Amino acid sequence: MYDWTDFDSVFHSGADGFVDQKYVDAALTHRKELGDVLFFDRIWTAVKLKHPAKSYPPRSAADLRNLWEKVVKTEISEELKLSLLYYLVRDSRKPRIEAEFVRRSFMPARFRIQVAGLWELDHCAFARALEFLTQPSLTPTFQDEILEALLKHRACDSSLAMAYYVSVQPPLQTTSSLYSYFSLLARASLTEAFHFARRRPEHKALFDHLVLWTHTQGPGESRAAAAIQLISLPFSSQEEGWFEECLLYGQAAKCSGAKDSVLMRRLTRGKLSVQGNGAIDGYKECVAAALPMLSSPCILVLGLLLSVFYTTVAAVSTIVKLDYATYRGRHRGNGVTSWLGIRYAAPPVGSLRFAPPHDPGYQGYVNAYEHGNVCLSTGRVNQGGASEDCLFLDVYAPSHADPSSPLPVYFFIQGGGFNANSNANYNGAGLIAASGHSIVVVTFNYRVGPYGFLASSEVVSSGSTATNNGLRDQLKALEWVNKYISRFGGDPNHVVLGGDSAGAASVGLLLTMNGGKETKLFHAAAVESVSFAPILTVGESQYQFNTLVQRSRCGSVDARTVISCLRRLSTRDLQIHTRAIPYPSLLRPDYNPPLFMWNPVLDNDLIHDYTYRAFNTGAFQHIPVIFGDDTNGGTVFAPRWTSSRMSSNQFLLEHFPRLTAADLHTINALYPNQGRPQFPDSGRWWRRTADAYGEMRYMCPNLFIATAFARHAPETPFWSYRWNVEDGRQMDDGFGVPHVVELHAIWGPENTRGGAPWSYFPHPRPRVRSWFSSPPPSKVSTTTTYTSPNIGRNAWVVPLVQNPPGGDGPAWGKRMRFDGNEADMGMEAIDQGLRERCEFWWSIGVRLQQ
Repeated sequence: MYDWTDFDSVFHSGADGFVDQKYVDAALTHRKELGDVLFFDRIWTAVKLKHPAKSYPPRSAADLRNLWEKVVKTEISEELKLSLLYYLVRDSRKPRIEAEFVRRSFMPARFRIQVAGLWELDHCAFARALEFLTQPSLTPTFQDEILEALLKHRACDSSLAMAYYVSVQPPLQTTSSLYSYFSLLARASLTEAFHFARRRPEHKALFDHLVLWTHTQGPGESRAAAAIQLISLPFSSQEEGWFEECLLYGQAAKCSGAKDSVLMRRLTRGKLSVQGNGAIDGYKECVAAALPMLSSPCILVLGLLLSVFYTTVAAVSTIVKLDYATYRGRHRGNGVTSWLGIRYAAPPVGSLRFAPPHDPGYQGYVNAYEHGNVCLSTGRVNQGGASEDCLFLDVYAPSHADPSSPLPVYFFIQGGGFNANSNANYNGAGLIAASGHSIVVVTFNYRVGPYGFLASSEVVSSGSTATNNGLRDQLKALEWVNKYISRFGGDPNHVVLGGDSAGAASVGLLLTMNGGKETKLFHAAAVESVSFAPILTVGESQYQFNTLVQRSRCGSVDARTVISCLRRLSTRDLQIHTRAIPYPSLLRPDYNPPLFMWNPVLDNDLIHDYTYRAFNTGAFQHIPVIFGDDTNGGTVFAPRWTSSRMSSNQFLLEHFPRLTAADLHTINALYPNQGRPQFPDSGRWWRRTADAYGEMRYMCPNLFIATAFARHAPETPFWSYRWNVEDGRQMDDGFGVPHVVELHAIWGPENTRGGAPWSYFPHPRPRVRSWFSSPPPSKVSTTTTYTSPNIGRNAWVVPLVQNPPGGDGPAWGKRMRFDGNEADMGMEAIDQGLRERCEFWWSIGVRLQQ
């Protein structure tokens, strides 16, 4: 029978192999590095045991046994005994023995977590220690001592100490811990240290310490910069007195530059004339004493202070505390700080598969250095870097971002046809640089395929599942931004949506969601190639659910039983069973499934109407937007081998099954194949098919949104563009200017994980990014900052209401055209042929369920 008090019962055949001299030597070294006291020593002393240094670490198995028995026989609580014994068990470095001890001794979790953290700290594994020691369930123990250990050990990154303080808020009852932490704050940010001092009962002492610390830094630019920050702080009248007292008569009076600082502080406050002879005499005395000491740099700074209103930038710390976690970001060396892999919702696995997103649980202290998993693509098995546990976001911010002066936020929704995360892990640093370091960028993953868009009567009625979970993930991420982005220097009241393809379609759905009611979660949008796919009803989507149930053998008359069975499937099995099938009306051997089978559904909850009808009736949010498209948006989708009119029509029908024979006849007339260019290794009807598909799904929906804004929101700024930057290789291959290719220019080709056209890279290759780089900034960064792309560049024209001849038709206007040379860019009119083709697509869009 297992007895945790019995040494042999715990260690089975004894501990002869558990005492390793190298670990003994390491423990002795760590004790010296930690000020001759380990946290084991502190626990040992706290329970009234004597001579910890002589007892620990044990030098032999016999020493370990004696130590064990001494703990067991001591008159202390069972929890404290378990704590000391668990520490010794961890020393064995035998995971099986450790796990058995925890399980069979019924050790309380909070004691186990506390001891695990202290053990890691004693072994100088500081980051690992904080994963345990920042848990909110812990009883406050040794908090000041832990902070001091983090602050004083030369191998510990100082940001870990700051993270611990932010997470735990130790009382700082000892003078040593208080002033050590305060000095760390001052090194990181004088402004943070200043406000910290104000919150402490030792306010004056800390204020004097801050003034003294600033003036005792090494000579040179760093001390000058610190002094400038100090004199620009918003002192109260009481602090003004302390400041002059400290520098003229107190601790800092003999420091170099003390009187300079007093003079400059008075100048910045406009104290060039003061009341009372005594005050005037004192001021003259200060100036007379200071002027002979002013060096050239000091005179330069003085002139600067006289010429401008100086403001201090209180940079956001790399350590950001949220309600459920503390995330430590990383400076990227380019004026940008990033926090990667932030969990914005609970893992949607197990009982949360197919459920709407839930709040994340407690995460503790997290190094936000790596991207989180991307969400699984439809039907792909063994997809590297992908998982069901994928609801993560990344934040990129200028390193100087200041929460008191928050920056606009660009919130990017990636594409992938609602069946993949196609633009995951884009690097936002390029966008921030293009903006002149004036925006914050957020990217994120959302569920796709059946995980995000499973719909059926069972999903609606089960009580634990929901439709359109991928869109709900997007809303959850926006809510996270609204709640937390200010802690990263972003402005929750200035959020600009971005997105491409399905991401742009998501923006369209967010604009029309709930009848276009304002959400307050976003305030403008700038998107690329909005996609209007068919939106099925829940009932029409039943075939997808039934096929999945049949393939997985989860059939049942009870909705909850079916859902429970689907949730028990392994990820691999579910991936195998989610392969696309044709629409029910096309279940014949010669028809193929659509490229993107899973899509948002019309559920009368989030989505109440088809997108065309919502925009046509004005049921959308009236906010400033940019919508644009590429000249040849369909070439990457249409089958390259398409060689006949029949196969061309079949492809269109496979994706829009409500096309009629009369529709196909009109399409054939609007898109004749004669005179179209031919390309190697392609069928004769490829480009004709691509043109029709590209305009019906991308180009014409973009233009329809423009007309809707012009008709229903004429006072709301709206801009439209066509991306026509040609890459030689893409042109030779027949792809032209393909779908969302401008992403590589906007983000920078080095930031988009490959696939950028050869010519998009900088010198010595042909330059196409100049219009999108800094200066001037990109259209996205400019729109994010100003909700207008017209700041300091070519003028974009808001589409004007211009009805076609003969009547009360749609509004037409102009759009910006981007070409390879900036000189060739400008506004272009929509040509008559495109107008006619788009008016046809618009006339049948609702019937096609777009």
